[in-house]
Amino acid sequence: MKTIMGASASVALMSILSFGLIVSATAFDPTTAPVTSAVLHPPELGPVQPFNAKTTGLLPPQQTDLAVMLFGLTADGRMTYIVVNRGRTAANSPFVVDLFIDGNRKDTVKHNALPPLSQQQVISNLARPDVCSAVQLRIALDTQQLVNEADETNNTQARQLVPPCPDLVVDIDKDSVSNGLKYRAKVQVTNIGNLSTQRQFFVLLKGSGSGLAFAALPILKRERIGPLAPGQRFTFYESGDHLGTSTFHYGVLVDQLEEIRESNENNNYKGETMGGGH
Repeated sequence: MKTIMGASASVALMSILSFGLIVSATAFDPTTAPVTSAVLHPPELGPVQPFNAKTTGLLPPQQTDLAVMLFGLTADGRMTYIVVNRGRTAANSPFVVDLFIDGNRKDTVKHNALPPLSQQQVISNLARPDVCSAVQLRIALDTQQLVNEADETNNTQARQLVPPCPDLVVDIDKDSVSNGLKYRAKVQVTNIGNLSTQRQFFVLLKGSGSGLAFAALPILKRERIGPLAPGQRFTFYESGDHLGTSTFHYGVLVDQLEEIRESNENNNYKGETMGGGH
């Protein structure tokens, strides 16, 4: 069942989209096979609303004319677009819209015939980049060529965007206990990215009185935390403590099992030596 968004939700969503008005067109490339998994993950179709042709600066043609007004990524990384019928005649048939990421079709959205001078906003629950680097997005309207249009050259658009991603960083500090006579490790994990981790992950704290490599250090604590929203921080402490005069070498690794796709995978480790004058 499709989720219907109200007009206010549609306007609010548009304010967080990472795109501008798309006016250039690329070559038309029809595809026909539907995406069967869309049955389990249907797109979110907003209500059909009036389209103000004055926003384009172009006079609406008498015949049906489907076009992409806006498309890009939502704040949580899903492909979204607004399709318009800028003509004064209703579309003569339902039609589909295909969404591509780096040349691979990720979703096929079915639209009912659009009335004249109308628009509809869609968020795909299938077309979502699975990388944190720049991707090529492409949208193609009426790929089965079922709608008779005044202009067939404005049915395909493409652009490159960097999708939102989490970025986990870790810090480890000395936490004094027993009136400063002892200390323990304080670990803080922060998501400095622009997307939630959307799931939990493990943080591994290791340490020893000897300066060993991280792989050889004994495990002190294995903490499962998250999900962490952008800017959110989680703090935990070493279970034991140490005399202030003793030296201890720590290492902490975030996302030990590499469950989280991040924009930077090189800032997940921190080593620190504490006590004994440190």
